[in-house]
Amino acid sequence: MKTGPLDRKIYGGTALLCVAALTVSFLLANRTLTPPAQSCYFVSQFGFPCAGCGGSHALQAMIGGNGLTSFFYNPLVAVLLLLILVMGGILLFDLLSNKRILAFGFKRVMSGLKNRKVSLGLAALLVVHWTYIFFKYFKG
Repeated sequence: MKTGPLDRKIYGGTALLCVAALTVSFLLANRTLTPPAQSCYFVSQFGFPCAGCGGSHALQAMIGGNGLTSFFYNPLVAVLLLLILVMGGILLFDLLSNKRILAFGFKRVMSGLKNRKVSLGLAALLVVHWTYIFFKYFKG
């Protein structure tokens, strides 16, 4: 398999992302977490939650095998965790089978993000997500 500089960056970046996710997962596995109002710098400075609030709890729930609970803590983090798992699996498959599926998929996604409708749709999803976090945070 002949790889170019972009392919090496894609595979190296994915490998680093997977290692970082595993490291954070290991560090949070048995830790008792405090509510965001007590531990989150963003909340303490601005008085409202960031889009990632509840992410540590979501990660901990995912580690414990509670995917639905993880999703309710923070849908974005739960989806990103699943995406990292899938990307790690594809990375491993590519390395073992000498394929380039991950690089191909990454390039397709990047070209799709250049489409204005796709980008605006993702931005709208982020606004919906953050609105959910707001309501959940202020509801208690």
